[in-house]
Amino acid sequence: MPETRIVVKLLATSAVTDLIGTRLRKIQRKTAWAGSDSITYQRISTDRSNHSTGTTTLGFARIQVDCWSATPTGVRALAEAVRGALSGWSDTTGTPAVTMCHLQNEQDMPEGPDPGEEATEYRITQDYLVQFNSD
Repeated sequence: MPETRIVVKLLATSAVTDLIGTRLRKIQRKTAWAGSDSITYQRISTDRSNHSTGTTTLGFARIQVDCWSATPTGVRALAEAVRGALSGWSDTTGTPAVTMCHLQNEQDMPEGPDPGEEATEYRITQDYLVQFNSD
């Protein structure tokens, strides 16, 4: 699936790994990562293209990437590194072939704190539309 290609791309991008090391995981962060820069991801949906004679190998996946950090500056730097790696990226040499990856939405996500307390974690969520060909 295309999310596997996203993971490979992020872990091959030094601007990303300089910040997170290998702290990248599907859906949930490890508890031990609290306070550390990290990334979680998940596939939100997949749409397969069809035509009058059946299905094609063309698909579109919406992938959500969450950037986490203990500081607002840290989370913004990580989100910028991820955006630089993925938005506009394509690579048709692997399987599935990624023919397009574009940032569709980015937003700050509140992660606590309770009223009157200081924030301890910050998250920016990015949604990417990935066009792929699964030959």
